[in-house]
Amino acid sequence: LDHLSEVGALRDDARAARAEVEATWNGARLKLGDLVQRASADAAQAAAGQVTRIAERARDTARLTAFLLAAAVSLAVLFAVLARLLVVVPLLRAARGLADAEAGRPVINQRETLRELDGIAQSIAAFAATLQEVRQRTIELDAASRSKSDFLAMMSHEAVSYTHLAGDSQMTLP
Repeated sequence: LDHLSEVGALRDDARAARAEVEATWNGARLKLGDLVQRASADAAQAAAGQVTRIAERARDTARLTAFLLAAAVSLAVLFAVLARLLVVVPLLRAARGLADAEAGRPVINQRETLRELDGIAQSIAAFAATLQEVRQRTIELDAASRSKSDFLAMMSHEAVSYTHLAGDSQMTLP
């Protein structure tokens, strides 16, 4: 009978332990579920914030791109208008005047045609002078670059020589 009562007590203890383990397990599952929900919520908020920042950057990039495109188109139109006014129209007038002169027809506006040809010649001369100046500056910069390279090579060689001499010396500090 004692054995039966011991078995019954052990069974009761096992049931109590099992109930305690189940209660602990259920509590842990609930806490883990809460942690997972919080982590998911935090991740969703972080992702939403990141998506918002990315969307803002995309909008800023789109605005900048639109502005740059508009500026490029405006500059292209301005360049085309200026090229037409400053180059094409004077050349056409000059060509028309020269063709009229060669054909023996009277040149209607000879003074303006000569002025336009003179302006074109001055523009070409200014361009040639600028080009020559650029070439001269390029030669000067190349010479300066070579001088700098030679100086650095010499200093590097000197530093190596002094390092070698210092390594060979038997100097000691007092």
